[in-house]
Amino acid sequence: MVCYGRQIEIPTLLYYINRFNRKIIQIDAPNDLFTKRELEVIFWAQQRLTSKEIAKRLNISHQTVEGHLKAIYKKADIHSIFQLIEYCEHTGLDSYIPADFIRKGVQLVN
Repeated sequence: MVCYGRQIEIPTLLYYINRFNRKIIQIDAPNDLFTKRELEVIFWAQQRLTSKEIAKRLNISHQTVEGHLKAIYKKADIHSIFQLIEYCEHTGLDSYIPADFIRKGVQLVN
């Protein structure tokens, strides 16, 4: 479809089904390979935040974030953010949320 001289994509129903395919949220890391701080960096990196944006959220320097990413990449034997996202999908880290990031008053149902 063309709109105002630009082509736009109209998502299909399948797109929305895949996009909003719900997963069970985990507050326990699926493995003990990473430190607590590395898991926090992984969580924000999956949201496609830059090192500087992650640093602001974690109240640390962006160089520290870069160091954590380097350690994460080495432990996971990967080399890019895209590989990290794929790694997280395969290991279940894509449904992990650090418990400290869940607001007080929110209850999790077992």
